[in-house]
Amino acid sequence: RPTGSAVKTKVTRVFELRRCSVFEFRGLSSILQSFTAHVYIEFVIRGGALDEDLMADTDQFAFPRPSAKWFWVNQLNWPNSHGELHIKERKVIVEKGSDDLTLIIRADGSFEERLKFHNFPFDSQKLNINLQLMCAEEGPVPVKIVVPADVISGIDLSSFRLDNEWELQPKLEL
Repeated sequence: RPTGSAVKTKVTRVFELRRCSVFEFRGLSSILQSFTAHVYIEFVIRGGALDEDLMADTDQFAFPRPSAKWFWVNQLNWPNSHGELHIKERKVIVEKGSDDLTLIIRADGSFEERLKFHNFPFDSQKLNINLQLMCAEEGPVPVKIVVPADVISGIDLSSFRLDNEWELQPKLEL
């Protein structure tokens, strides 16, 4: 090992959910057991702009401290997406006057959901959009996801075209 080199140890990265919104909820198919929506998600890594490893402009893996871009490009998974998921926007930014990193993603696609009809046509369904950051808290590149009580979340009901068949609740469970 060269003299004077620092050994980097692993650090648990904390991804704090800031916002989760569903827009353009366009359909629900009992035949395909899926629904279609546009999703907007924001995470914050507090103080991340002060960390040179997180700030590296690469999506290549760097052990034991990969960049925020690596997490956002390579480790994000949508396990219940059905068919092609269209990523409309994916970026890592530092907001003006802040030391925090903000990770933003907008995605458009269909999501599988097992619909259970027990009292048709008066059933109630929970629809899920699953998002995974594929790093375990105890793994080699640990991540912890935090959902604060004041997270901004909701569903844009104004763009829902099937309001004559379905009633959407404006609240998300996170």
